[in-house]
Amino acid sequence: PVRHVDQRFVIERHGRTEETFWTYAFSPVRDARGALVAVHSVVSETTARVLAERALRASAARQAYLVRRDDALRPLADPVEIQGAAARALGEQLGVDRVAYGEVTSDDLHLEIARNHVAPGVPLVTGRFHMTTFGDTLIAALRAGRTFVAPDVAAAEALAPEERAAWAAVGIGAFVATPLIKGGRFVANLNAHHGAPRAWTADEVALLEATAERTWAAVERARAEAALRASEERLRAIVLHAPAPLALLAGPEHRFALVNDAFRRVSAGGRDLTGLTPRTAFPELEGQGFYEIFDQVYATGVPWVGHEVPVRYDRDGTGVQDTWFDLRYDPVRDADGRVVAVFN
Repeated sequence: PVRHVDQRFVIERHGRTEETFWTYAFSPVRDARGALVAVHSVVSETTARVLAERALRASAARQAYLVRRDDALRPLADPVEIQGAAARALGEQLGVDRVAYGEVTSDDLHLEIARNHVAPGVPLVTGRFHMTTFGDTLIAALRAGRTFVAPDVAAAEALAPEERAAWAAVGIGAFVATPLIKGGRFVANLNAHHGAPRAWTADEVALLEATAERTWAAVERARAEAALRASEERLRAIVLHAPAPLALLAGPEHRFALVNDAFRRVSAGGRDLTGLTPRTAFPELEGQGFYEIFDQVYATGVPWVGHEVPVRYDRDGTGVQDTWFDLRYDPVRDADGRVVAVFN
């Protein structure tokens, strides 16, 4: 008897070539004297099940990769480190010789490659390169927003002979390059290189395209956060050195998060108020309505302005006294528009 399970056959069916799978068994049929008189065969097609199981495994592997990739990128704040981590995650997943992320310079003529992931013994490719280095055919495709797939550089009819020779000269036998187009402009690309010819699958190309988008988003987020931190530091320096009394009270409890020297001097007798709430820093304000004004501005997002407002409090540790202030309380919002602090 002969039995095969999920045997692969490539057949012509319905006017096209198909990959199919079959399970079959052949058993001898003998007469009363034991002589072979026939062969009994049982055949069933298992293509649907095999392809479904393959798709399920591929989906599980893709999801596991996406989790690993995002876990690697999430804690990073440096754009170059993000590019390196994304290249490493994709290179290890695909098992290719090199993965490189390149950014287009402001003159639209050069690519800057800061980090690669390479297999052992494969040279790094980093630096600033004129786009003509990679050939007009590839760059034209990338500028048009098309992923360029070359399973076998030596046989790639889309490449000019001199372009095929240039890729072969640097040891690249197969590659995929996907562009990132933002605002109609070619801004970056992600490349996978392999030394030998390689039949890139649709799933692999899709994974490279998804990783390119995720890398771009993470890099831009990191740059935006860095710019925000720098802006906040500049604002902090301005507030701290401003001649007018200024303070930032954060959260629903209105804790003093930023207090400049003028505020400490004029309003608190030089005390450090950082981390305190108005209720703990100035308990004598109870019943005068100021705690409620902070709550109101925080809850409604509407500024409050008062002129020559009478305030009874101990400003310098010598006892409660009557004072008058021009006051302004403004809401401070986060990127989603939620009030997160009150600026006094």
